[in-house]
Amino acid sequence: MEHLKTKSKRFQDAMRHPTNFFKHGNPKLKDGYHPRSVEIFVLDSINSYNQIFKRLTTNMVLFLAWTAIQDKMPKLMPKEIESMLIQHFSWDYLAGLTRPDFFAKVAPLLN
Repeated sequence: MEHLKTKSKRFQDAMRHPTNFFKHGNPKLKDGYHPRSVEIFVLDSINSYNQIFKRLTTNMVLFLAWTAIQDKMPKLMPKEIESMLIQHFSWDYLAGLTRPDFFAKVAPLLN
């Protein structure tokens, strides 16, 4: 943080913008903001992580699976979890779960 203070105000603001956006949202966006926008950032972050480290964490796999089911986007479904889900649950049941409930029901099966 001390290094940042040696930079120009404009540079400091630019570096703080992502943190402030995720912390406070963007107060200038009165219209046009969709609550699921954060999910797009998370999906992009998961993709970037996978490109760098060539692997996904358990929570990343769960998030991708939940999103694939909720948004009816089977291409997002990680192959390592798809067959396990089919064995234990119906798609309709999973589609009706909130994200926290989905994680709570499915995570124990991955460990």
